[in-house]
Amino acid sequence: MDNKNNYVARNIYKIKEQINNENILIIAVSKTVSCETAALALEVPKVELGENRVQEFLKKYEYFEGKAKIHLIGHLQKNKVKYIVGKTPLIHSVDSKELLDEIQKRSYAQQVITNVLIQVKIYDEETKYGVDEKDVMDLIRYNENNANVRIKGLMTMAPLTDNEQIISSVFKKLHDIYVDISKNTFYNTDMVYLSMGMSNDFMLAAKEGANVLRIGSAIFKDIP
Repeated sequence: MDNKNNYVARNIYKIKEQINNENILIIAVSKTVSCETAALALEVPKVELGENRVQEFLKKYEYFEGKAKIHLIGHLQKNKVKYIVGKTPLIHSVDSKELLDEIQKRSYAQQVITNVLIQVKIYDEETKYGVDEKDVMDLIRYNENNANVRIKGLMTMAPLTDNEQIISSVFKKLHDIYVDISKNTFYNTDMVYLSMGMSNDFMLAAKEGANVLRIGSAIFKDIP
């Protein structure tokens, strides 16, 4: 284990110790680090990579020759879908029928199944993407006609605030929606993943039922 890996592995294991739940998948958000440093995170079990931007995603995908699981966690424009389909285990940021249609179109053309999460905007901030909570069911029903797209869960981002009570309430609300949807049966939908929590609030997210955490700076900080 080289000097860098000491830092990366130590940070990840510290997070794992804090959350104390081996069933939680950690997405190491590697947008600020080199491909070589990102690779060090993959040496820790139950860790996969995440990228916000398609350009950086493709750079990492090429570096790992398609052998690493890299999630697309950032906002996805329709004209970029063609570059992502067939290359990622999960798109975390679907928030419109138009985006679902484009993913279906590109997935059908490649004869692949694309797994996605619906990004839900619980706390109303103009800077946040996501579908309003009242429209989540509409998207799920709409996707019943998309044979090549599987909705595998929900994702949200916490508001920019230091108020832990507000943050926890957002996570709890999404968990409640997740549970409600899980009680029903829909074509092309299977509630498996609840993606919420980042470097500043992953403990709150874990306590409210998240099973996917998207963590960047808390993993890659202090890299020499």
